[in-house]
Amino acid sequence: MKNNRVQRDFVSVHISDGEISNISVLKKKPSVMGNSVYRLTRTYWMSKNTKGFKRRLYELHDSAGKPTRFAILQYVVEGDVPIFTNVHGNTKTGNTPYVRTSKRVLADIGEHLDAGKRAKETFDVIFEDAGGMKHVSSPLELPRNTKQIYNVKQTQKSAVAGKDRDSMFQLIKACKDQQSLADPYIRVVQCAPEFCCICSSDLQLMEMDMFLTNPSECTIMGIDPTFNLGEFVVTPIVYKNLKLIHRRTGECPTFLGPVLIHQTKTERAFDFFASSIVSLRNTLADTLFIGTDDECSIFNSFSRYMPISKNMQCQRHVRLNLERKLHTLGINNPYTNQFIKDIFDKNVGLADCLTDTDFENKLLELKPIWNLRECESRKTTEPAFYTWFLKYKKT
Repeated sequence: MKNNRVQRDFVSVHISDGEISNISVLKKKPSVMGNSVYRLTRTYWMSKNTKGFKRRLYELHDSAGKPTRFAILQYVVEGDVPIFTNVHGNTKTGNTPYVRTSKRVLADIGEHLDAGKRAKETFDVIFEDAGGMKHVSSPLELPRNTKQIYNVKQTQKSAVAGKDRDSMFQLIKACKDQQSLADPYIRVVQCAPEFCCICSSDLQLMEMDMFLTNPSECTIMGIDPTFNLGEFVVTPIVYKNLKLIHRRTGECPTFLGPVLIHQTKTERAFDFFASSIVSLRNTLADTLFIGTDDECSIFNSFSRYMPISKNMQCQRHVRLNLERKLHTLGINNPYTNQFIKDIFDKNVGLADCLTDTDFENKLLELKPIWNLRECESRKTTEPAFYTWFLKYKKT
């Protein structure tokens, strides 16, 4: 539709019981706008393709110029003429009229695609929801074809890709900008072969050097990746601040150290973390103890850059792994608790052995006890837990 003209007049309107009972056009604008005087705005459109197809809109505005609730929309067809729309401006072949799909339908297409539906399935669902061929009210309520749905899908992919590129660029720029600061926090950003970002302050590195490399006063470098935290894995380093004592617990508080944000829990990612930490503070290569959650890839990577370190696995994780193995073998309570007590019982368990010799002797004493206990629990003559423990947990 093309707007032809707009005509404005002042009218006297008599309203009774909320309805217009009489309206008359004034010859000139009144000097005083009374309560019964309104401005009538008439807007005229004409179809670009069919000259005999017209649209008119009549609106009443009050003395302050605000639109009232009264309006008339009129369509006029002069003569027996066909009504059709233009072809799309970008079309190169064909004369098919172009009808713009409503925004609501485009939004519905996006939602169905996000839900994992295919283009053909999406087309069928929206077609049926609109009432099908018999009851659809307008072509605006339907996708034109499956090609349009494919186009929406491609637009979504491009938007996501563009957003990812923008986010990556912003992070790289933030890292570069912070290098001019006295104490930057975003230290290293790697884009390929996988995304990795290391965040750390100078204070964290200095305190780690103080508390992790001194044999006379040393704590453990704890490394524990997160689980199910969105698209990325976050692996923080933690350590105890030996200069502080918690008033309530009487223990040294745990502090957060450098953080790795990455995508996979592979040795390649942890190699990047370990090498970057040592490059930022060379003396951290002398770290004495590394505590992990039984993920071999972590210690394998860090031990390459901290060669004198020893792996101190987290007791809670070791205990959970042992319980899981016992359950897998079919060993249940009360036998499970007896195995755990032999290993972790305070002062007398395997975990509290002070020397390798004590550990070897204690483990040898437990061999017949464990084998007999497992045979009783599993009703078998071939025990397996001792052999497994000897191979995987002895070190």
